[in-house]
Amino acid sequence: MIYTKIFLEQEYLQKQKPLKQIGKENKTSAKTVHKYMKKFGIPRRSFQESQQLALKNGRATHPTKGKKRNIKTKV
Repeated sequence: MIYTKIFLEQEYLQKQKPLKQIGKENKTSAKTVHKYMKKFGIPRRSFQESQQLALKNGRATHPTKGKKRNIKTKV
């Protein structure tokens, strides 16, 4: 598939899909999607933004939420 700027802006910026998902849905890799985004000047999300979206959309679970830690570990 040949990606267009409009398509990538809709999928990545408006629908907030990760690169991996966009690539998988179009039978390409995340690296290919990234290459086209770079070509069109579409900015990537920071790691923090990506992580927050993954938690919000249920693609990931919080690593420490709901877990008990002892005092030694906390210090």
